[in-house]
Amino acid sequence: MSRLLWADRLKGCLIILVVLGHAIQHAFGPACEDNHLWNIIYSFHMPAFMAVSGYLVYRPQAKRVDLSRRFLQLMVPFLAWSLIMFLLNPPYQAKELASYILKPDTSFWFLWVLFWIAVMFWVGDWLAERLRVKQEVVIGLFCAVLVAIMVFVDVRVLGMQFISYYFLFYVMGYYLHKYDRVMTTRLAVLIPLTLLWAVLAWFWKMHSVPAFLAGIDLPMSLMNYGYRFVTAMVAVYVLLCASPSLLGYRDGHDNLLIFCGVWSLGIYVVHLLLMPYICNLLGQSLAPSIVAIIAFLLAFFASLLVVFLLSKVGVTRRVLLGKLERKK
Repeated sequence: MSRLLWADRLKGCLIILVVLGHAIQHAFGPACEDNHLWNIIYSFHMPAFMAVSGYLVYRPQAKRVDLSRRFLQLMVPFLAWSLIMFLLNPPYQAKELASYILKPDTSFWFLWVLFWIAVMFWVGDWLAERLRVKQEVVIGLFCAVLVAIMVFVDVRVLGMQFISYYFLFYVMGYYLHKYDRVMTTRLAVLIPLTLLWAVLAWFWKMHSVPAFLAGIDLPMSLMNYGYRFVTAMVAVYVLLCASPSLLGYRDGHDNLLIFCGVWSLGIYVVHLLLMPYICNLLGQSLAPSIVAIIAFLLAFFASLLVVFLLSKVGVTRRVLLGKLERKK
């Protein structure tokens, strides 16, 4: 099956936002949570990545995802880059290496989380087949259990807080593709939803709710996750509806953007390694906004170069970038 150019371009845009978001985070430190640009980026970029992944997984009449292939694409790079990060950050202590798995949010959490989400979806699909019920019933139950864990238990080992949250967006992308009749290209729908997302994103906070919701007598975790989910859900719906038309053109004038989408995994892991060194090198003498701009440009283009070089060697392309030969 040929690649969906709009999906590559969308992933390219999203990975650029990931690099920019991390540049702002490293430059501003904890104060990044008061930066509107950072909040807007974080309100949707990773949920959108997960939704695109779920969207691309759905294939009419296709078999379940090949988990062994997903392991090679995601977990092998995760383990390889975790080892590289460990070796680049002495002193070498076993507990530090173990923390990359026990607490993957300290390393390359996206790869870890996406793999285990794929596993959970595979299990749900398998159970539905065995129990002879609709796939949607089992996956819906999984979503309900994960939301309960996320809101009321708050398990923060093995990436469970990320798996619980992002599973919802993976499922959303999958079923938007499966039931594409619920998607629309009507501007009368997409423009108001875009404006709604812009308003929600403006008041978005990572660890708190907007002031106008603070007086509601509900658990804070439920309010926070609920607001974050609604904001991201609106953005994801608009992106998946609009991108095939806006980004589905065939000319090749944006090969760089397509490259970013195709090799987004590599750009993701490489820039995470480079960003702290770049920001430390720039020092404290510059304004945080200047540091963020320079760090973004240096990390982005350096990551492109490293990924380009790694992609030219078979072993590094497979082990570090997760690129396998396409199935015929």
